[in-house]
Amino acid sequence: MATSSALITAKSQEPCDTTKAMPFLDLAAELRNLIYEHISDTTPLRLPHQTQEPKLVNPSPMLLVNKQIAKEYHDLALISATIEIQVIDFDFDHVIAYLDGLSDKDAARLTRNPPTQTIRFELWAAPPVLGWVKIIPWLEKFKETNDIASKIGLQYVWNPSAGKSGARPKVTGGDIHLLVDALEWMEGKDRAWKELGKIKAALELGVGLCKG
Repeated sequence: MATSSALITAKSQEPCDTTKAMPFLDLAAELRNLIYEHISDTTPLRLPHQTQEPKLVNPSPMLLVNKQIAKEYHDLALISATIEIQVIDFDFDHVIAYLDGLSDKDAARLTRNPPTQTIRFELWAAPPVLGWVKIIPWLEKFKETNDIASKIGLQYVWNPSAGKSGARPKVTGGDIHLLVDALEWMEGKDRAWKELGKIKAALELGVGLCKG
């Protein structure tokens, strides 16, 4: 695994490496952690849609002030912060690149407490065809029980608003039929089968089905 930090803050900028006195760092660690927890609760981490060294982003300007502050937040955030990720046309490549690039320490933090640490995927698609074939590499991640993806709580939400082309995508009965067939074929394949089932449920809840 990579050894570089997994978190960069707002707009992919590095925090300042300043030697100026930081009164915030004079606070007790317990108080600083409470502030970091508040940031985590109010500003979820996000992952840009890029496959070249993708890094989590938090828009809070406070985290750009000082590298020590950014690192302290980073260590806490991977344990408890909400992580929200957009997935377009079922292409999870940026998610796979991020998880595969985590250092051992960051991977341990991310998987320490699955009930409270959850990655929430917002599913988008560009009409008219949903890119089901792109989902295969993501499902392949769950074949290995030791893979980090198998140790994290995952949620999926379908966004029925505009996709990449600006038109409202439709989930058809045929799309759901494909998922049903895939689920039957994969039945018993543990976590991958469960994840595909959650994606199917997200589509059914998020979009009114039309005939087709």
